[in-house]
Amino acid sequence: MKVKVLVGVMCMVLFASTSFAYDRATNYIRNCTFSKCKYKTVGESIDESLQNPRWESGKASDGELIVNVNGIVTWDGKRYNVMVQFAPTPNGFKTNGVAFNGKVMSPEFKSNFITQLCK
Repeated sequence: MKVKVLVGVMCMVLFASTSFAYDRATNYIRNCTFSKCKYKTVGESIDESLQNPRWESGKASDGELIVNVNGIVTWDGKRYNVMVQFAPTPNGFKTNGVAFNGKVMSPEFKSNFITQLCK
């Protein structure tokens, strides 16, 4: 009986620690889905596709709430530092942009990149 209680408590602590690891805006984005792939969350897509993803939220210079994800991705056989910026909205989120090695990519590239994240 004590073992079951201990295992239960450990599971609750593990769940709580992963839930509280991110702030409210980041958790919101992580739990949304891309319109291109409703079967997995943004968090799952990013965590599976980027190496060492780091999630951070804050305010843009215009006051907009944003969530940035930085990590490393291999694209067309080359490694890049990638940054993806999201902005929470009342009905989901928008993807503001994608940058590879600090260079902001085109909207067409952003769309293609998100499609690849969904695979």
